[in-house]
Amino acid sequence: MPLRPNIPYRFYTLLVFSLAAAVFLWNCREKVSPERVVLEGRFSMVGNMPFAKLVFRASDGKTYEVVPREADRFKTMQGARLRIECLAGSVVLETADRRYARRVYYIRDIRIRKKGGE
Repeated sequence: MPLRPNIPYRFYTLLVFSLAAAVFLWNCREKVSPERVVLEGRFSMVGNMPFAKLVFRASDGKTYEVVPREADRFKTMQGARLRIECLAGSVVLETADRRYARRVYYIRDIRIRKKGGE
């Protein structure tokens, strides 16, 4: 009489490994939601019209794009040393053929905490 494979044992082993893989992949995923951060730096414009954008050049070396609906409020503060509190996040922009991609850091919900001379 041939030995019958232990089907429940195989099923439970596969289930345990699948759950372990799911937990591992879930923890390795990239954080999507923006975080509230405090940054120091200066506002400046980059690009040529009509594609110019307001950015915040932080002292940590990163350049954050200001979301368009908030950019008009801060255009007059270009060049001033500021400390701001904001929601900062990032998104990866890809071409349609997925050959090229770049990470764009953005900020929104900006609050001025301290101006440079204060």
